[in-house]
Parts: sequence; structure tokens; C-alpha cells
Amino acid sequence: MSDALTALAASLACVEARLREPISVADMAAAAGYSLFHFERTFNKAVHHTPYDYLIRRRLSASAAELIHSERRITEIAADLQFQNTETYSRAFKRMFGTQPSQFRADKNLDPRFLLAPRSLAHLQNNALGDFLHPDSTLCPERSLAGWMIRLTGPDQTHELLAALRKAVPNAPAWYGVSLYPADWTKNGAFYLAAVELSASETAPPTFVRYTLPGGMYVAFSHTSAPAALPLTRDYAYQTWLPRSAQSAESHFDLEIYQLAQPCQLALKLD
Repeated sequence: MSDALTALAASLACVEARLREPISVADMAAAAGYSLFHFERTFNKAVHHTPYDYLIRRRLSASAAELIHSERRITEIAADLQFQNTETYSRAFKRMFGTQPSQFRADKNLDPRFLLAPRSLAHLQNNALGDFLHPDSTLCPERSLAGWMIRLTGPDQTHELLAALRKAVPNAPAWYGVSLYPADWTKNGAFYLAAVELSASETAPPTFVRYTLPGGMYVAFSHTSAPAALPLTRDYAYQTWLPRSAQSAESHFDLEIYQLAQPCQLALKLD
């Protein structure tokens, strides 16, 4: 399996190197050293996108970033990313993002969680665990949480804050990590709340922040690998599972649930 994943990672690297050049699925297969038939089956199983779908979504995601961060004409962006014409590009863009490129640029609403990030060997290794690929849907009640909140500036902060909370409140039945994404989070940063359930009638420590977790239908992805790999499961949830599910999720937060002797659950609230 590791040899197969390494071969597929070479194909993914080829896509990134030639994102703005002509490239076919046969070229992707050649980069992996596989026959076309074997490549398509192996790629789909490991990446959870067909090779063509992955290539198009990567190009559309790159174009979305360019629409926001550059002033190039839409026709130039489409041609640069190998779309035959603006009409073809606009149809594909709307299928992925639900809006036309011109409106997307006008709205300036670029949320990187919903762009297809380049897949890496680490993504493939995380996918191979398989535990989170078929999430559970659960109707959850509203919860009153309280804990420590920080503005995120680095990838290790969440693990450190959760570890500190679990040490401070060792007997809690569960610990929660709430990633909060305000409307301006891509410019000013997201927030992270490490919390335990605490009713409104219970007294919270003076350093705790209270937060009401909305009730509703949640979909939970089981993450069994290292905590540092949780962003890879998050990529799968937002960028692969959601588009396939025909569901939409509330975009202002997502939730981690930690319980003793159980894997972390990454949960999204469905609209």
C-alpha cells in the first residue's frame, strides 16, 4: 500500500507542476508509473476523486483564489488554467461554487476550507485509515459550553490548549474543541475554544468563556490518527464529502469531540 500511495503522490505532484499546462489523465497515470486502467481505479480509491474530477477541481480552486487576489480578466484566468473557453469555465465554476466567477469576484467571499487543497502523501496516508470516510449523522441538543478561547496563529495551539484543559478538568465526560470562523476570519484569523459542558446554572472559572453550541443535525467524522493530522480529515470533510453529499454545512464553526478511549470526532453542523 505504501508503494501505491507514493506512486499516486508522484501523480499529484505532476498535477501541481502542470496545473497551467495541458495534461491528461494518461499523463497523470504515466507519472505514477501505472497503466491507465489501474491508475484510475487506484486513484479513485485513494484520493476519493476521479483523476479528471481532481484535476478540474484543483484548477477551479486555483482560479477562485486568483479571482480574489488578482485583477486579471476572467477570460485570461480561464485560458491560463486550460479551460477551452469562458463559457465552459463559467459552467464548471458554478457547479463547484454555486455562483458565476464574476459574482464570486464581486462578493470577495473566498473561504479556503471549500477550495480543493492540493492532496499530498500525508492526505493519502490519512485517507487509508478509512475510519472517517463514512461519517455518522446525529441529532444533537443545544449545549452550554465553557472554556478557554484563543485567536489562532499557529497549528500547535489547539493541541496545547486542549491538553491544558484536560489537565485542568480531568473528570469531564467529554472535552470540546470549537473552531470559530467569523466573516473576516481569512484576514483577521479564526478563534478556537477548548471547552467542557457547563450548564448556565453552574459557576464557571473566571478565565472561562461561555459559548452555546447550537442544536441540530451534525455529521461526525472519526479521526483515529495523530492530532496533528486533523486538518487532513477536515480537508476531506469540507472538500470531498460535502460536495458529494449534496449537503451544506454551517460555515461559522466546526466541532471536535474528545472522550476517553475513543477517537476524536470532527463534527459539522448541517444546514
